[in-house]
Amino acid sequence: MPRWQKDWLKRGRQAVVGKLLQKLQQLKGLSNFRKDGPIHIEALLHSFTLENPITIEKLWPRLRTVQNGLLSVGLKLHCSNKSAELAEYLFRAESERPFRLVRAEECIVLPPMGNADVAIAFLELMEQGSGIPIFNNPDVQIQVCTPGRLPDRYASLLGVAFYLGSDVLKRFAPEDNRTSQNNYTGDRFVIYDGHGFLDRGFPWWGIEGGALRVHEQLPFLTNSRTDILSCKTRLDIKNVNLVASLLVHANMMGYWGTVGLQFASDMTDMLNRHHLGGIFATEWIHNQSRSISDNAEFYERLTELMDYAFDEVARLNRIKEEGKNIGNLQEGGILFEMQAILNKYRKLIQNHQPEAES
Repeated sequence: MPRWQKDWLKRGRQAVVGKLLQKLQQLKGLSNFRKDGPIHIEALLHSFTLENPITIEKLWPRLRTVQNGLLSVGLKLHCSNKSAELAEYLFRAESERPFRLVRAEECIVLPPMGNADVAIAFLELMEQGSGIPIFNNPDVQIQVCTPGRLPDRYASLLGVAFYLGSDVLKRFAPEDNRTSQNNYTGDRFVIYDGHGFLDRGFPWWGIEGGALRVHEQLPFLTNSRTDILSCKTRLDIKNVNLVASLLVHANMMGYWGTVGLQFASDMTDMLNRHHLGGIFATEWIHNQSRSISDNAEFYERLTELMDYAFDEVARLNRIKEEGKNIGNLQEGGILFEMQAILNKYRKLIQNHQPEAES
């Protein structure tokens, strides 16, 4: 543990933001934050204003720890209006990053972390320190980054699982996901790379001879990522991390490859039962070789999915208004089925014990 952290924990009192920001300016790498990638994690921890430093003491050892072979989590915060103060709180700088949502004034790139729980705890610390809400804030869009590029069919499954699995159902318009690099991202909420970098220094669960083999580094090229824009909640982050990890393992035939293939099959069966298999007829990742006009085809399919989900909510609300217990009436509904699939695979991952490890 660094000496500055020991001293900070020992004091056990609320830090003074102004003094900590002065320390930030002295930290190596901070002046290059805007050009070279995310700020050093020590600098971010320094900047938090905490009443209970025990939280940091518990969080610190887990920052680079992966959970049962799920992939690491990268985060970007696209901040508009008053939430741009988050950037001022951390950096006292007004310069913009080259990649951001068009409606955002700032894009804050956070250090990648080992798992979704730590990433969520980190954002909660930012909320405490800045006094600005991040989750469910209409002025903050959370971009969740996953190592590895998914092929388009898997990218579509990731997008559908993110949308149907969220605890905040929403309608997207093309402008909601328009970015400063729109010729690259194409108004989609599933994108490649997001013009950032990839930290490969996290464990990868591979498989050799039917047994687990843990590699020290991720087996992906630099800048090889699949990102989801416009996440809003803690559950969004957990779901994206789970689903993207399973699909990347399926694509790379990692340790969870077989499980990922079964997840993809379950998702496909669900969509076909609800006559939504047409979502695979459009590209969920924008193809730069095609005109930006292909957005119309994508949003036609996405609107079909959104209408179907909102009709399901309306059906359940009518049942509630009639004073009936929705209970089993949820079964057979696509939102219920999506949650059931996510819970099934989340429990499978959490409860699994590898046969061997090296």
